[in-house]
Amino acid sequence: MVSDVLSVARYPVMDYSIDGWIGGGPLQTRDDLQAEHDMLATVTERVQTMLRQGKGLPDVIPETPTKEFDAKWGKPDLFLSMTYQGLLRHTHEIGGIL
Repeated sequence: MVSDVLSVARYPVMDYSIDGWIGGGPLQTRDDLQAEHDMLATVTERVQTMLRQGKGLPDVIPETPTKEFDAKWGKPDLFLSMTYQGLLRHTHEIGGIL
């Protein structure tokens, strides 16, 4: 069990406040894991780019950085909010983008 760092068919809960994730879900296959990795890598890169451009969370959500993943993973607002906040809190670790 890995908790919400891995989640099937929905966006994971990115609990930046405790430097981890809380939750659970069904057993995943290697393909599930690869699909989630690809989604996370893509969305992280897009949100980091928006942070570098000085965009705030109200700007990020309408730009739909998850658009091609939403049909599979669901409504992204909470995921994007937590991803944005987590990246913002760790700017020094991702190259001091601000």
